[in-house]
Amino acid sequence: MAHRRDQVRDALGRDLEAARYAADRAFRQYDAADPENRLVTAELEMRWNRALAYVGEIEGKIAAHDAATPKSSPALTMDFTALAADLPTVWSAPTTDARLKKRVVRTVIQEVVADIDDEASEIVLMIHWIGGVHSELRLPKRRRGQRNSTSADIIAAIRQLGADRQR
Repeated sequence: MAHRRDQVRDALGRDLEAARYAADRAFRQYDAADPENRLVTAELEMRWNRALAYVGEIEGKIAAHDAATPKSSPALTMDFTALAADLPTVWSAPTTDARLKKRVVRTVIQEVVADIDDEASEIVLMIHWIGGVHSELRLPKRRRGQRNSTSADIIAAIRQLGADRQR
């Protein structure tokens, strides 16, 4: 988020530079005009004033952006460190919904690359984390004819719960 804010600030800075250049150019045109040609000088003065107003508008946007940008503080950094240390508790809490878990995963994982290792009969997942660290995860590949089936104890538990509910 800080990177995006910096990009917005840089874009506003470029806009300000262009607006100041346009205002300076409008001034030079106004200054070079013959004062006796009132129609031309009036038009050039109007253009110069519009350019100055635009410079003021961009400066106002920059000031508003800077005011809205939160300043990073050591306390905020400590809060993130404490949250990171407590992540397993937050992840396994019954109040944590799937949307929050997805946001956490999207925040820390840059990409996942899947490949198949036919010799070992495994699926190889390479996880590229945001910090630049890479992890490899190997999962067994399903064999031909093998099917995913629900274990017998889970089926028995579901039947028991269904029987209890009908009573």
